[in-house]
Amino acid sequence: MGRNPDIAYLVLRLLAECGCISRRGFDMLHYHYVHVSIQLKKLVDMGAIQLSGKGVGKYYTLLVPGWKMLVELNPERYHDGVRPNRSILKRHPERSMRKGDVAAAFYLADYPVHPDCKPALAAAYQPD
Repeated sequence: MGRNPDIAYLVLRLLAECGCISRRGFDMLHYHYVHVSIQLKKLVDMGAIQLSGKGVGKYYTLLVPGWKMLVELNPERYHDGVRPNRSILKRHPERSMRKGDVAAAFYLADYPVHPDCKPALAAAYQPD
């Protein structure tokens, strides 16, 4: 994956958990713009992710090879039950892109967006 595999892994994780993210959404990452751009281009060239749209409507989506890379790295977290629904992304790309950007912002702020991430809840009170 190149010189910064942690950036590539973060990009793949974000796309797996958020569906699709705009190019501007990746500017929220705590890495330098140049390093993120290089990793995005490498992942597109490898066929792991896809760039679609035009102008400010450009967005990235996860492809099957990228999903397989994630499954190899962490098969317990990334299974078929949490795989993004590509048909919904294709029907409503602009809406999916906006939802993905919001989910990415939550993800980067340490709020759970993965279906298997459960918040810590206090035990429920059960009367006698």
